[in-house]
Amino acid sequence: MNNYRIVPRVATKKEKIINYREEFEKLVKANVLLKERLESARIKNEELAEMNAWLKKTKHAYKEKYENETERYLETTRKLSEVRKALDVYKKEHR
Repeated sequence: MNNYRIVPRVATKKEKIINYREEFEKLVKANVLLKERLESARIKNEELAEMNAWLKKTKHAYKEKYENETERYLETTRKLSEVRKALDVYKKEHR
């Protein structure tokens, strides 16, 4: 039996430098991708803010329009009921 011990190979300075350089390049690429995603998210956020502002403005306009239409409908209904009452009174008087 051999009593040789297996010793892990230690990287040379040149190999370490190459490994560090590769890791650095990976980190630079990852950083670039993150910056692109961040910019994309900013643009999307701005678009969503514009859409939100438009929706609020439109909602307010429709709310005002709805309130005005409701008031006109109620007014018309009141006038119609008054006319019906007057017509009933007229029919009773002229029978």
